[in-house]
Amino acid sequence: MLSFEDAKSRIAKLPLPLRTEIIPIWNACGRVLATDISARQDLPAWDNSAMDGYAFRREDILSASEASPVTLVLSGIVQAGDTTEHTLKPETCMRIFTGAPVPKDADVVIMQENTSRDGDTVTITKCPKRWNNIRRHGEEALAGTTVLKKGTLLDAATIGFALSTSVHEVPVFVVPNIGIFSTGDELLSPKEGGTLQTGQIWGTNSINLQIAFQQLGFTVQDCGIARDTVESTQQTLLHAIRDLDCDMLVSTGGVSVGDFDVVHKALADLPGHRVEMNFWKVRMKPGKPVAIGTIHTPKKDIPIFALPGNPVSALMGFYQFVRPYLLNKMSVPNPELPTIDVQLGQDFTKRGSRLEFVRIWLKRDEHGIKAFPTGNQSSAWMSSFADATGLLPFPANKTLLTKGSVHRVQCLPCWGRWDPTWRH
Repeated sequence: MLSFEDAKSRIAKLPLPLRTEIIPIWNACGRVLATDISARQDLPAWDNSAMDGYAFRREDILSASEASPVTLVLSGIVQAGDTTEHTLKPETCMRIFTGAPVPKDADVVIMQENTSRDGDTVTITKCPKRWNNIRRHGEEALAGTTVLKKGTLLDAATIGFALSTSVHEVPVFVVPNIGIFSTGDELLSPKEGGTLQTGQIWGTNSINLQIAFQQLGFTVQDCGIARDTVESTQQTLLHAIRDLDCDMLVSTGGVSVGDFDVVHKALADLPGHRVEMNFWKVRMKPGKPVAIGTIHTPKKDIPIFALPGNPVSALMGFYQFVRPYLLNKMSVPNPELPTIDVQLGQDFTKRGSRLEFVRIWLKRDEHGIKAFPTGNQSSAWMSSFADATGLLPFPANKTLLTKGSVHRVQCLPCWGRWDPTWRH
């Protein structure tokens, strides 16, 4: 059985065929940059006002004070979108609005609240520093300089920033063609409907994982449900490889040691393909029975993640193995779940010598953020995952983590969840 750290190290070495494409940046939300991006123009492209107010030549108002105010004639107005080139004449000022180009020779903007206007004259009682309330030409970015790095996961802020430097197209990684399938005679597809019979359960894993991929901006193909035979599992695998041309595969179920856990056998003798499995078990909980490897085809090498069938274990395998693997291959700088240090709100205990990821609820009080377990930590209890806002890695060599001690926890990509105490 591999340690969690050894498993992560082996996964990082798995191949993944990646291609790139150039797309309009406004269609790139959720995509990952394939190269560094440079500004195509200076930002700002010209000096502009940061405030509604009045533009002055500082040399004209140096003597301004409460005891000796300075009054200047208003010589014009400049508003945002004005393309006329204005020049500020000596001993005058101009009305200016936020975002408007600063007139030539003006080097100070004073906000309107700090002035007094009487008809066509403006009085001030204090001279600010040069360039006060002026956004200088090129101060945020210069044309040709890097504004976004390869591996950036594009969102509203990064796209908006790049657009403001006249970047309209970006090279991004083509999202790998990911195939997902589940295994098990007991599974009934929710998409096909029907009524559960005794001994049947809904095949939720494929849908759970599709949604988890969608949160990353990835779309996947549902390859269906394979029954608990070598033949059915191999047919599903070959369909995903040959017919759907998948670049990567994720399966759930059939990787334990039961009589009907046949994924091992199906992969070991997959017709027409050589399969190299890196490991079958990881010293972690939940999610110990997990298989990672590569299917070598004449066309390409396809990584496969065979996750456990329990929904909690399958989703945990996604967060700990699949998600960081994909983001790392695309050069995303922080591929793991984000972490924060928190206090434990109560004692945490466990049995055994495996690393355990405890589903937790993060609660803020007057003393900071504290972590509490979400309830039953069995891999069969999906409700404790549904209530979780984080994961506490409980070290393999510990059996007790005491209340008040500080630990680093993983934050899950979830919002709008109730405190799980409502269930009790």
